[in-house]
Order: sequence, then structure tokens, then C-alpha cells
Amino acid sequence: MADKIFTGATSGDWSVAGNWLSGSAPVAADNIFFVADYNIDLTAGLDQSAVTYGKLIVEPGYTGKIGTKIAYLQIACTDVDFKGSGESYIDVSSSAIDIRVDGTAAAPTGKSGLYLKGSAIDEVNVISGRVGIASKAGETATVTTISANGGSIVAGDGCTLTNVTVYGGQLNSQASVTTLKIYNGSVTMAEAGAVTTLSLFNGSHTHNGTGTISTATIEGGKLDLYRSGLARTITTLNLKPGGSVVYDPDLVTIGTLNITGGPTEITSNNA
Repeated sequence: MADKIFTGATSGDWSVAGNWLSGSAPVAADNIFFVADYNIDLTAGLDQSAVTYGKLIVEPGYTGKIGTKIAYLQIACTDVDFKGSGESYIDVSSSAIDIRVDGTAAAPTGKSGLYLKGSAIDEVNVISGRVGIASKAGETATVTTISANGGSIVAGDGCTLTNVTVYGGQLNSQASVTTLKIYNGSVTMAEAGAVTTLSLFNGSHTHNGTGTISTATIEGGKLDLYRSGLARTITTLNLKPGGSVVYDPDLVTIGTLNITGGPTEITSNNA
């Protein structure tokens, strides 16, 4: 196992030995580094999925691009730590790993600085930056856990998401989520995205799609079901003190409503 630093001394091709500081291309178990001293775009030799590398580390200050809009870097590795500021496209293939993101390229609304794919990702932990997970048309990804601490995440409708916990920042999901917990920040659910279990403690959840929320427990913050003209259902709504729900009763069906404790707020268009 060795640490390999990409320099791009001769080209942007991963497979060329002269593009690595050691003078040799990485082999299995090597840790891969992109560092601020060598801000060269990686644009060729992008299919590296046949070998399992060690860590993929993109350090702060690296402004080069990794992958392209039409070709992701395909890599099998043990984990990813991304802090770069160049627009990047990374597909971790079937690696069951954790991905930590603390900074990406700046991107306008609707776009991301880091695009991710993978069929067996354990966790995506976003601290800052703009991250797209299978957010382009036709893409797929499977993520067991998303932890959002800041920044912005877009999850496309090809995502399979099990556990999502939002401590801050923004999540826009077109995919369904099994367990969604919101402690702060904001979540917007679009398209046909459904939620099996929603727990809202603070912040907001805006449910614009047609997907059903099976059980929603609102202990604080705001559940907003009023911003689209689509019919949808909450099978069981548990509203607790400090919680707020706004909805259109002509479009939103609430099967069972349980109100417990002190002050709560329910607002509808004909209340």
C-alpha cells in the first residue's frame, strides 16, 4: 500500500505513470490523493472500477476537475474524503463505503459541484458544498444513510434511500425515503417521493409530491403540504407541542390525526 499523488504532469490521464508523483500509476490498496500543488483536471483513464484502491482523498485547495459531464471517474475504494473545489463526477461503483464531503465547487441553483453515484454506498455525510446524488436524468444510486449537516443535497428519482437525517442545510429529494429525521434545516420532497416514517423536530419538511407519508410525527418545525396542487396522503399524523402543519384539505388526506400535549398549529385553506 502506498500514497499516490496525481500531478497530471504529462496529461489528465489516470493510466499514465508520468502523471503520478511517484512515477508509477496506482495499484490495488494504494491511497489516492488530489492536492492543491497539482491542480490538473483528471479527464481520461476514468474507468478504475476493476481494482480496489484504498482511500480517495481530495484535499482543500484542489481546484482541478475530476471526471467529466459525460464520463464519471469510476473507482472502487475503501472510503472517500472530498474537500475540493473543482466540479467533479465520482462513481464509487459497488463499494460499500462512507463518503464525507466538506466543500465542493460553487454551483448555481439546480446544479451541483460534486456529482456522486454508487450502487451500495453506506453513508454520505455532507458538511458543506453542493452535492448531487444520481441527480442527472437516468442515473441510479443506493445509499443506506445520508447525514446532512450543511450545504445542499439533491437526490434524483433514481436513488434508493433508507435513512436520512438532516441536522442542517438543504435536501431536495425526488426519491422515496424509508426513515427521515429532521432536526434543523429544510427538506423538500418532489415528484412521487414517499416517506415511510417522518420525524420532524425543527426546521421544515415541504412535501410537494404525490408520495404518501405513512407516519409523520411533528414535534417542532413545520410540515408544509400546501405548495403544490397534487393530491397526497398522510396515513397517520402525530402532532405534538410546537409542531405546525399547513395543508389543503381538498387535496391532502389525513387518515388518523393524533394531537397530544400543549400548543400545536394546523392551518388549512378553509380553516
